[in-house]
Amino acid sequence: GSKTIQSPNYNGYYYNYYTTPSSRRSCSFEIDTAEGYVLRLTFVRMSISSCSGCSCGYVQVYEGSISNYSSGSSLLGKFCSGHYPTTVTTRSNKMSVSFYRYYRYDEFQATVVSEK
Repeated sequence: GSKTIQSPNYNGYYYNYYTTPSSRRSCSFEIDTAEGYVLRLTFVRMSISSCSGCSCGYVQVYEGSISNYSSGSSLLGKFCSGHYPTTVTTRSNKMSVSFYRYYRYDEFQATVVSEK
């Protein structure tokens, strides 16, 4: 099976162009599967301002758990509009994804599948 992950208020209507620091949203997802399998994330939609190499809003994909970033997790990439691959695949059975919204209209959607 597959799992869909997406930014908060995906496909929502936003009244203001910019967010204020207090209204900026970040979220994270931790996904795992059985030992011996890997995870493949496929971006379905990416609409995040590209601002000089994804310095505004972005999606980061990690091998492993974000909570264990200092001990074994590694950043597989930082992505935004115009700067992202179609798919990202782990070498292990754990993946973490974090999203940071800079502008109100920043959003993404992706599917994650487990495969041998």
